[in-house]
Amino acid sequence: ANGFDGCCGAPSNVFFKEINAFYYGRCKVIVSVRDDSDAWFNSVKCTWHQYGTILSSLPFRLSAKYARNYRLIRYLYWILLKVDIECFKQDPSFVKQRYNEWKRFVQQSIFPKENVLIYNCSKGGWKPLCRFLNKPIPKNETFP
Repeated sequence: ANGFDGCCGAPSNVFFKEINAFYYGRCKVIVSVRDDSDAWFNSVKCTWHQYGTILSSLPFRLSAKYARNYRLIRYLYWILLKVDIECFKQDPSFVKQRYNEWKRFVQQSIFPKENVLIYNCSKGGWKPLCRFLNKPIPKNETFP
């Protein structure tokens, strides 16, 4: 679309159904997953959640620019997982459950079914990714 072959992360992960519908179901959706919900939780806790925690501190909340970013992160947590950012501290098992529900929701929402790949980077390598995208496997290039 407009010179781009793909999109990833926020906000496309929120609007994947609308994007797919706009392109008449021709989109290929790759849902990247971790080995399990504990690995996902630890990853998010060290990245997005850490950023949200920093932005929630008083000096950042007083800055309009950073307060807007914090509201965006809280909004994404709510849209994707239906949890508040505070749930990461208060109820990690509930957050992990919501993550697993989100994965199932995405997988069930894409039509046709052959246009969705649930992909674990730590286990997959080039072969399933290239097969799904109908691209040749890179020669002499290790998977990052």
